[in-house]
Amino acid sequence: MKSAILTPILFSSGFFLIVDLITWKAIRHLLRNKPKSWRNWAAGIHFGLLTVLLALFLYFFLSPQEQRYDQFRTFTSGFVMSFYLSKLVFSVFVLFESILKFFSWMFERYTKKKEKIIEKKGGMSRADFIYTTGAVTAAAPFYLMLQGVYKNAYNYKVRKVKLEIPGLPSAYKGKTIVQLSDIHSGSLADKDAVYEGIRQVKDLKPDLFFFTGDLVNNFAWEAKDFVEMFGEIKADMGTYSILGNHDYGLYHRWESKEAMHANFDALVNTHKEIGWNLLRNEHEVLSYKGQKLALVGVENWGHSMRFPKLGDVDKAQYGMEDVKTKLLLSHDPSHWDHVVRQKYPDMNVMFSGHTHGAQVGIENALFKWSPVQYVYKQWAGLYQADQQQLYVNRGFGFIGYPGRVGIMPEITLFELA
Repeated sequence: MKSAILTPILFSSGFFLIVDLITWKAIRHLLRNKPKSWRNWAAGIHFGLLTVLLALFLYFFLSPQEQRYDQFRTFTSGFVMSFYLSKLVFSVFVLFESILKFFSWMFERYTKKKEKIIEKKGGMSRADFIYTTGAVTAAAPFYLMLQGVYKNAYNYKVRKVKLEIPGLPSAYKGKTIVQLSDIHSGSLADKDAVYEGIRQVKDLKPDLFFFTGDLVNNFAWEAKDFVEMFGEIKADMGTYSILGNHDYGLYHRWESKEAMHANFDALVNTHKEIGWNLLRNEHEVLSYKGQKLALVGVENWGHSMRFPKLGDVDKAQYGMEDVKTKLLLSHDPSHWDHVVRQKYPDMNVMFSGHTHGAQVGIENALFKWSPVQYVYKQWAGLYQADQQQLYVNRGFGFIGYPGRVGIMPEITLFELA
């Protein structure tokens, strides 16, 4: 077995075993007064699930790439992530009790005093209280994470945004744009649910359509079952797309550079098959009723060292006639602060995605939070600085965790004003 496969299996096995041993300590304590058969059944279920989990990991890492993105794998990974996040929460309480127990022992050892908590009839020891509280607390993320997989993964939300652009030619006022981003075709298991999302897009009847990158996770073939479906999206003024960091196939160990380039060429061709006009550091000038609007699309540019910096606005604008209103399509929102605002103040609006809103967070009328905000200053929604605006789409699909908690998959409808 290759080390590239063996290493993640061993690491995962060790992690899950440690978590299971810690939580088993609490479970065994809570069942100490129950019949021995109860403890045997609990141990069988507790460690039996670990055995099943490791078998699933072997299946995932050893199966051909084409079989890794099926519905079974997607929903199984959702269950595993939900289950072990809850166990991690439970483990915090178990470790906290162990720390308290250690300090109690130290106190008794050096003060020569023994202070034992006596369990009274109908009462509860400190350990019982902490372990029970931990178990109840851990149930909350388990429920939310499972709900995120089985209910919210395809719970598409249409977000309507009135986009006021100073100097916008009058002919374009009232025109609509639909934006999708981060489809991640390889993660999508429920094609019927995906089609419901596409139907929502079609019902909006946009004048323009933008897709802002990450059509796939790694492989061009991931999108093959969706080409016809995505091709149903039409817009009178055109359908345009750009590439995201995942579209370059950088997160897979290819047998050769030729294989990687062939995959990329196939992905570029997939955009054409769908009917999207892929802008790779290119521009398009729209003319409507004698008035012009410029669309500028660049390849991925991410501030982090982990992401390619291929976006070239100068190249994209080369040879473009003088147009006052410019809309920029760039996948990674970090491009806005680090390059666009500094060098291209004439870019009125930038459309991006990439962050997914972390797929987990809280959004309501009073409060907006996601762990991704500690990495990206602009991570979801509309932002403005001086006369420039940025919109960060929350993503249509998902990757990693196959669900959504609090941050729903997004279809954005813009009305130009």
